[in-house]
Amino acid sequence: MLSHSTNVAHGQATEESLKERLRLSQEWLWEQYDWEHLDVSRDIQLLAGQRFYDVPSDLIAERIHSFSFKYSNEWIPVEYGINPEDFTVYDSDADVRSWPIYKWNFSEDTEASDPYGKIEVWPIPSQSGDPSSKLGYIRLQGIRSLGQLIGDSDKCTLDANLIVYQAAIPMVARQNQKDAERLAAEQEKLRLRLQGNGSRGRFSFNEDELVKASDYRFAFVRK
Repeated sequence: MLSHSTNVAHGQATEESLKERLRLSQEWLWEQYDWEHLDVSRDIQLLAGQRFYDVPSDLIAERIHSFSFKYSNEWIPVEYGINPEDFTVYDSDADVRSWPIYKWNFSEDTEASDPYGKIEVWPIPSQSGDPSSKLGYIRLQGIRSLGQLIGDSDKCTLDANLIVYQAAIPMVARQNQKDAERLAAEQEKLRLRLQGNGSRGRFSFNEDELVKASDYRFAFVRK
């Protein structure tokens, strides 16, 4: 794909650079698109008197897209955004508590030492969740964070072929723009197929596309 020399010495000289390109390519793809196979949910027990909660370590605050609360045996969506006027009803600063909760927000008090962030619930719960039934639990749903891609034994989180395409395109573009355009087109077809793998008929295609996402169900390649 890159027409690099097969000389071992030459390969060793560029190995670390290529690894870094692959790592950055995976990060870029993860940030640019929603990956259904990485969409996970995590449950957190509410505790009486606790206003702030840590975001689970395998979730990134910015990629959380759903927040619900189990109440009366149902998971109920919780409204995002705690407004100043809300505190006139239940003043969290004064430790006023109630049940159930009605709203949530990302905490502005997150410390630099806490890389995953915190969330705030309102009002402060007056009772704790039940571990056996999960009544009084909150459920966060979002895109799972990437695993590390540093050591030789690390496995990629996204499809290996897609990552290689992403890393190769700018390198090939320096040599031949037409080849780079061809690789970009192949990468886009692969991405659409992979994202269609998670949800039948979720993506639409132009008439000149060779395949439809709804026709494909295949595994991501991990290397």
